[in-house]
Amino acid sequence: MKKTVLLIILAVILLISAGCGKETEVVQTTAVNTGGVEPQGNVEMTDEEYYATFKPVLRFVAASDVHITDAISSNAKKFSKMLDMAYDISFTSDTGYDKLDAVCLSGDVVDHGRASEFDVLKTILDKGLQFDYTVPFITLGNHEYEFADGFNSLGYFMEKFDCAEDDHIVVNGFHFIRLCPTKTTGKAYSKEKQDWLKEQLEEASKDTPDKPIFVFDHHAALESVCGTINNIWGSNDLLSVLKNYPQVVNFTGHSHFTSCDPRSLYQDRYTTVHCGGMAYFSLSINGSNIKDVQPADEMGGIGSSRGGVAQMGEFLIVEVDESGAIRITGYSAVFECKLYTRYIREPADRKTFINNRTKKRVEPVPYFDVTSEVELLSSTAESVTLKFSQAKSEGYIESYRAIAYEGKKQVAVGYCLADNFFVPIPEELKIVITGLKKGTEYTVKIYAVNAYDVTCKEPLEITVKTK
Repeated sequence: MKKTVLLIILAVILLISAGCGKETEVVQTTAVNTGGVEPQGNVEMTDEEYYATFKPVLRFVAASDVHITDAISSNAKKFSKMLDMAYDISFTSDTGYDKLDAVCLSGDVVDHGRASEFDVLKTILDKGLQFDYTVPFITLGNHEYEFADGFNSLGYFMEKFDCAEDDHIVVNGFHFIRLCPTKTTGKAYSKEKQDWLKEQLEEASKDTPDKPIFVFDHHAALESVCGTINNIWGSNDLLSVLKNYPQVVNFTGHSHFTSCDPRSLYQDRYTTVHCGGMAYFSLSINGSNIKDVQPADEMGGIGSSRGGVAQMGEFLIVEVDESGAIRITGYSAVFECKLYTRYIREPADRKTFINNRTKKRVEPVPYFDVTSEVELLSSTAESVTLKFSQAKSEGYIESYRAIAYEGKKQVAVGYCLADNFFVPIPEELKIVITGLKKGTEYTVKIYAVNAYDVTCKEPLEITVKTK
């Protein structure tokens, strides 16, 4: 009996050993947003791999600062073009999902808060929006209140669009919350609004704790996205509420900075996305005190006139998959093309957030290659105008800085934009340096500057002389 038992045990051991000797595939699943696709061999998917098979279950437009005045204005035409493009992009998507679920506007939708402007907006939406499956989700900004000349713009808006002042809806299982600024100023959000927002976020976070919650308002928090640095174009009224909900993705406007700038996506306690704008640019330039910069031409020229050649027309198409991963694509309604694509793989996980301090360390530094050239276009007794080749970069070039030296002494600086928002991006730019002396020779060094005020290491150099 004992011998029989021993023989049986030995046979089992031999069978197990034979099985362990076979080549078997071990599949391990890692805790990443894979959208149902399990990575093999514990290898985390790159963004390129993940989004190659990205399957959205939600798609919406995010835009701001349309500033509609009348039906024949360029802003109205760009807004109509945006709607047409959004549907074309949705209908021709190769993702298997062809719907446009919402059009979300983050304030300054009309320019003066007038009844006639809201009427034009409603007419464009009635003509261009397919209400059967696309939800309009509109918040107001400061322009609707500040320039209304006592007219009850909020009341007219609510009546015209049959909507509440602020709202909270669910689209395809995702929470959307919008809130207008307080009527008395148009620039602040009252304690009552802050309390209301907190109630809505509590409700949304309990319902979908691991998915993004989309919040739309006009003013981003200060020191967050581009345009909010140095206490301009922002408000901290909602910060004390939003910072407690890492899954918030807050779409904002107001500053009129280009959304092509990588600083338009900011993550700290939650995520802020600057929509750019539809109406006009209002930029700054790193290293200078120049504010409200308007692109004056397609060669980097700057000015203060909003009637220049550079129409803005930027908007976002936001797509979200079942796990909550987000793809944001920027488009131009002026050039009718895509500008860039950005990804937020895990919008509810604060550990994955990258803020501007981190991005400054990793953003590529621009450089001039060996074929880059600079030449003197013209000179006066007090200025020189130079033409030069654009620098190269795997990242974003914000501007250029031309420094004039008399001997070893720095005497003047000129600036120009890199014009990344033009399509195609110009290959050559021009830059003007003023404040020079008559009949004097200068050495000029031109530096390319990225979004985080980091300059190229090797500038272009030229010797020039004023008349």
